[in-house]
Amino acid sequence: PSCSPENKFQLPNGKSFNLCMGPTMDIEITRAVLTLTLRSAEILKLDAAGSTYADLLQRARAALAKLPPFKITRDGRLQEWPEDYADHEPGHRHISHLWALFPGDQITPRGTPALAKACRATLDKRLAAGGGSTGWSRSWIINCMARLEDGDAAYENILQLFRQSTRHNLFDVCGLKENSPFQIDGNLGGPTGLIEMLLQSHASDAQPGVNIVRLLPALPKTWPTGAFRGLRARGGLEVDLTWANGKATVGTLKATLDRTHRIAAPKGQTIASITSSDKHKTPSIQPANEISLPIQSGETVRLHFA
Repeated sequence: PSCSPENKFQLPNGKSFNLCMGPTMDIEITRAVLTLTLRSAEILKLDAAGSTYADLLQRARAALAKLPPFKITRDGRLQEWPEDYADHEPGHRHISHLWALFPGDQITPRGTPALAKACRATLDKRLAAGGGSTGWSRSWIINCMARLEDGDAAYENILQLFRQSTRHNLFDVCGLKENSPFQIDGNLGGPTGLIEMLLQSHASDAQPGVNIVRLLPALPKTWPTGAFRGLRARGGLEVDLTWANGKATVGTLKATLDRTHRIAAPKGQTIASITSSDKHKTPSIQPANEISLPIQSGETVRLHFA
């Protein structure tokens, strides 16, 4: 028994409760813990027959297989509880069941498009009913919109974060009252959302074990020209990027580990050519919107876009 943090559901008799058998957020976090345990064991080569960890890993696989799947409500939203209960508070500030969208990556626009659509329906209904009433919840919404690759929606929520949840001294506040308290979550989550709009780094939907780096995945129209430096992607990769007129121009990748990365160009663009700091390794590629790129520690690679 558990709850979907601070939220309640309503039964047909009109009474509201918060306890249930396994809310969606708990299932998502449990799925992540078990999946990452198995992935870690594979990377560390702890999964061999007769290993000290063999029993634990077998139990993890068995438990993972028993977890209930995601569900979609009758009106197209991601289901928050095991049953399709009515909302007690349609504009509730928590969006706990979207944990799998952000910060998790179990739900992605390409890997699970129907679930991503259900997440967007959840966000739209919460916002329409007054959701995002605290700085931290507004920041979470920004990050979710970025993961859904809607830069303009993410930007609108950034404006709301500053307009209603940020004091003149830039302290984030929890609530809409004049005396609402400072809460640092929004100060940390807001910049995270800005980064997610410019650079995302996840496990690849198509290639398990390979990181995919998405460049300018949620660039809003209001940021037509700009640059960033030193953002970090999974696998020890540091990324710089410039763009103009809404299009990426040059990207620089600096590797601190030997890894193969999947690099995705911004929507509507292709990676046209690559140059490497190791002149003997500069590859010749066919222009593509995604490429697989092996990079060695200490190597710097420049991407040119069309």
